[in-house]
Amino acid sequence: MAKHIKIIFASVAMTVCMPSPLFANESKADEVARKLEDPMTQYMVAGALAAITKQLLDMEVKPFVDAMDKAGAGEIAPDVPPDATLGQMAGPGAERLPKEIVQRVPKLMDSLAGLASAYGDMLPELEAMAKRAKEAMPRD
Repeated sequence: MAKHIKIIFASVAMTVCMPSPLFANESKADEVARKLEDPMTQYMVAGALAAITKQLLDMEVKPFVDAMDKAGAGEIAPDVPPDATLGQMAGPGAERLPKEIVQRVPKLMDSLAGLASAYGDMLPELEAMAKRAKEAMPRD
């Protein structure tokens, strides 16, 4: 009996002390969740996406229409004014898009943090399930 207890304690000690891919994956998922939940990270990502969106909305559409014409797509939009922007073509609500991105991205990132955390929590069971499935496969 004492021999079995020593083996169990030694196994637990080795498991705790030795790096394990399982623990690495869990800590990686936790690290991702912490980053996604970080307000400064959320602020920076939302700001960057809003700035990119603003730049895209300010781009002139004519060069794209000309490129499609040269590629043989035919007259895509013959009545596009030469100085029309993507934002103008998108319609009157397009100017609100960068502001909406700033408001919504942090909530989205919080949701993604929850998913990352849940993934980390589920990973041991998923790995155990994969191991059981492998062991259940018929062997030739």
